[in-house]
Amino acid sequence: MTTLPISPQRASHVLVASPNRIARKRILETMRTPFCRVEEVSGGAEALHHLENGLWQLLFLDRRLPDLNAEELTAVIQQRFPDTVR
Repeated sequence: MTTLPISPQRASHVLVASPNRIARKRILETMRTPFCRVEEVSGGAEALHHLENGLWQLLFLDRRLPDLNAEELTAVIQQRFPDTVR
């Protein structure tokens, strides 16, 4: 099990990246609070775009992305956005 440095319940900016619409909706429903900004994207390129243009604390990244290799994307995110928890 992975221990996150930030509790998902305390994150104020959450990005969900998955091609699975149902999975995205379930995570969105779980995370949504009046104090939390939660957005969803369906691909890796879209996730990168959002990361470049926002202050995201937590990223739910589906490994079955249709447009980018998830391992390569994870390496890019770790390098460019080290404060974002994956």
